[in-house]
Amino acid sequence: MPPVEGHVYRAELSLSELQERTRALFDQNAFAVVRRPDRIALLCFDSTLPETWPEGQAFSADGELRWRREGEYCAVLLLTEEEKALPGFAELPASPFQTTTPAAEGRHGLRLWGTHKQGGSWMEARIPRRLDYPLPSSGKEPPRLVYRLYRDRHSRAVQWVRLVTLEEKR
Repeated sequence: MPPVEGHVYRAELSLSELQERTRALFDQNAFAVVRRPDRIALLCFDSTLPETWPEGQAFSADGELRWRREGEYCAVLLLTEEEKALPGFAELPASPFQTTTPAAEGRHGLRLWGTHKQGGSWMEARIPRRLDYPLPSSGKEPPRLVYRLYRDRHSRAVQWVRLVTLEEKR
């Protein structure tokens, strides 16, 4: 099976255009890492997130959409394995990239932080604060953040890390 190609698209969108695109790309199985100067959070995705979070990245198995508000507009990147240019998006000149996963068996991912506490929450003494993950807490380990690497076709250097999903360790 030939390697899967990853495509990176860029756009400058108004907030309403961004919300329209996110509704078209993501469903209830998507997640988002959102940031502002006073807080960062990992949430279930909702298309209204760009209104309250000036920066973030929504992700699912279909792709990852990153945004940063810059005045009246949002700078947006879309990373996906599907060759589909959305209205208003242009593919980066270095695209397509070769995609790889860090482990051949697909059981890769970054383990999220925290020590399991009563009531299904997680605590991290180094932060220190309670950590809320948008997955039911059934195990003794935090969920994993699954990702895919986008490598330059020629140098094989990693150019992008695309978030895919959250999963509980089995």
